[in-house]
Amino acid sequence: MAFKNLADALLELGIQYSKDSENTEKTISDATKNKTRVVISGDQKRSEITSLILHVLNFHDIQTDIIFGENFENASLSTENDFVIIEANPNENLQYLHANIALITDITNDENEENYRNFIRKITAGGVLVFNEENSTLKNLADNSENYFRKFPYQRPSTTIKNEKIYLDTELGEIPLKHTDLELVNHLEGARYICQQLGILEENFFEALLTL
Repeated sequence: MAFKNLADALLELGIQYSKDSENTEKTISDATKNKTRVVISGDQKRSEITSLILHVLNFHDIQTDIIFGENFENASLSTENDFVIIEANPNENLQYLHANIALITDITNDENEENYRNFIRKITAGGVLVFNEENSTLKNLADNSENYFRKFPYQRPSTTIKNEKIYLDTELGEIPLKHTDLELVNHLEGARYICQQLGILEENFFEALLTL
């Protein structure tokens, strides 16, 4: 997958865009109006979770568009892919992305709370919110949202550590992980739920994890 800056990627789709645009998020939403927008955000680990989700999709040959980086500076866009993964930091105007599917890892900075509230409010009708229910601020926003979408709360998965190696405790048995980032492991269930929405079965998700 080759990445370009957002302006060049949009230009290939016939869309004029300038970095000086006042609302990059609305431009992205308009440009991807015929795709399922999967927005990954949160104060921590959003980049790592985005990379993990892309790894799983690539492992199973599911093609997707991607927009990521500070100020959405990198992109790979097409006319044929059904999904676009958008990594969005909490300083962006998240609500204008109009997510169809959203994952929020956590809220650790109170200054971002209102932005996330607006983001959740603008999830499309019938959409999906995957969120870390162990974060009390985030759980409160999700529980008190009045618009209609499906909610998939997640918690840190059960793990076992043997010989300095992390194993996930699952219904399929213990699954060894090659990485040792416990903070990332805490959000694996969130990534699994997102992949599930994109057609990846549980066992296929874990199969891809073994190669990470």
